[in-house]
Amino acid sequence: METLKKYAIWILVLIVIILLIIIFKRLFPCKTNNRNTVFLQDTTILTRYEDELKKDTVIKWYEKISNKKSESEKIYFQRIDTVFIEKSKELDLMLQVKKENNKLIIKAINQNGKIIKEYIYDNVYKNFTAVSQKDNIYVNSKIFYWNRLNTILNAQWSMFNEKRLDLNFGLETGINFKDKIDLNAGVFYSPHFKDLIINTNLKIKF
Repeated sequence: METLKKYAIWILVLIVIILLIIIFKRLFPCKTNNRNTVFLQDTTILTRYEDELKKDTVIKWYEKISNKKSESEKIYFQRIDTVFIEKSKELDLMLQVKKENNKLIIKAINQNGKIIKEYIYDNVYKNFTAVSQKDNIYVNSKIFYWNRLNTILNAQWSMFNEKRLDLNFGLETGINFKDKIDLNAGVFYSPHFKDLIINTNLKIKF
């Protein structure tokens, strides 16, 4: 009987390892580093930009529930000369920046080439920078970031046995990897048990 239990445990561990491998392969597929950018001509970019500009600059009354128009706190300015203006014509200057989950879409204009471009980036994470360059836009995003220190109120309801509501409160912090894996740890106080509880949780987004 003991032997059967040992075999069952090892089989369970093996299944868990296989499942974890499958999950990580789906979350982080292997990509070649020498992938080239594909250039495609699209004659609708300007029309779409003008249409999107109208939508993005006007918030309808029913959108005010989920959307917020942000106002600038400060605007710094400086007079520039014609040398810098001429130099900036070589850059792909950003007209519109839009982020949807981990996809980043940037529309830019190049005055020397007299063209408008739409850049589409995949796997751009929460904290990122975008810089106009000569005939290009450089995008860099953080893979790891700190979730900061958070105060947590945790409510647990026992439905079948004691049918009791427990409220725990404490502090929690952790790290995030590629906006997909959240690893957090914290210390909670339980008034019911009159005890400190160390809590860890791992969240994986599919």
